[in-house]
Amino acid sequence: MIEYLIESICCTGVLFFVCKLILRGSANYRAIRFMLLLAVVFSLLVPLMHISPNVFGNAKTEQMDSIMKNLNSKSYLAFDEVLENQADDSAGFDFPGFIAGVYFVVCFILLSKYFFGLGMLWIKWKNSERLSYQGHFVRLIDQNIPPFTFLQAIFLNRDAFDSNEFEAGILIHEFAHKKQWHSLDVIFMELVKVFFWFNPFIYFFLKRIKANHEYLADEFVLSKGIDAGNYMNLLLEYSTQGKVLQLTSGFNHQLLKNRLMMLAKFQEKKPDRYRILFILPVFLMLFTATAFTNSSIPQNDLLPGHEVKDALENLGTITGDQIFWSAENKRIYIIGRKVKINHGENNVNGSGKFSYLGTVDYFVFNGGEVKMGSTIKINGKTCRVVKLSSSEAQAKYGDKGKNGAVEIELAV
Repeated sequence: MIEYLIESICCTGVLFFVCKLILRGSANYRAIRFMLLLAVVFSLLVPLMHISPNVFGNAKTEQMDSIMKNLNSKSYLAFDEVLENQADDSAGFDFPGFIAGVYFVVCFILLSKYFFGLGMLWIKWKNSERLSYQGHFVRLIDQNIPPFTFLQAIFLNRDAFDSNEFEAGILIHEFAHKKQWHSLDVIFMELVKVFFWFNPFIYFFLKRIKANHEYLADEFVLSKGIDAGNYMNLLLEYSTQGKVLQLTSGFNHQLLKNRLMMLAKFQEKKPDRYRILFILPVFLMLFTATAFTNSSIPQNDLLPGHEVKDALENLGTITGDQIFWSAENKRIYIIGRKVKINHGENNVNGSGKFSYLGTVDYFVFNGGEVKMGSTIKINGKTCRVVKLSSSEAQAKYGDKGKNGAVEIELAV
């Protein structure tokens, strides 16, 4: 999970700065919209992929993956001994649990705010009056805010409408938001922000996407024959009014300077449809760096048939608070409130004190020999476990490993 989050943040950061650099000054706003949304979706999905380079031409690797899936799907236990569940007060502060708690609390707050915003828009829609005006359906509301669009609804202030204060450029601007479905982009990005609130580049992308919506709407207005000078005066006039709602599209006064510059150069803009192609190699580079992973077992060391399965039976992972090697019965116990074991046919998730490796005559932790009777604190971290046969252990550790050995190391 941590690896995914790091890769996702790195992807959003790299793609944001690359898009900002390459697309700076570009007037191809439709392509920019597509590329910005693609960059966000790419950054969220590609780090979830795990593709081994060997799967394209190595049948043995496919066999290995199949066996791994079968082993991990086992739901029964084969423990030598499972003692009564017991509380472990010596585990100390559960920092990972605290971080997870903070994450879910913030997500809950932001998700509540998200649905509250949708609820407020639904109330405005329900209490508004729908009518046709200058060829468009609009909804009149009593709230004194600038015009805005949400999905296919254009909202206008009732008093301003009754006074006939709206210019043609305003309605065309809002119609552009409606026709091009800009609200869908905002709804998607606000939902991404709920669950990835810790990623600063998501906020940068959201701001850039909203700005591009305004450029698209302004471009649409001028394409309908509205005078650029008059429209610029309208922008200045509406820049002094209130802010638009969070999930809606409307006159964004924060981008006024950039929009005025864009309008002034509207007739001078040159087609740059091919500039966006320079970003594609960056996508390919990030895809290769994040989606492709090295095989956990070297290709040359793969074993055929039952030997592969036997090798995998000796590999596993454990998670807990402590590891205890009993001097009384030579068993290794995994102790904790949240113990997880995934080793061969053993798959468990519970609380208490667990032993499944049988009697152990030689124990190595993080490359160092462990003294029998010792307790090792791992504080909720995941460890890799390797159970060596007598021949393997003796070849590696000499006479100390003549009866087999167990190697455990913290997973990086």
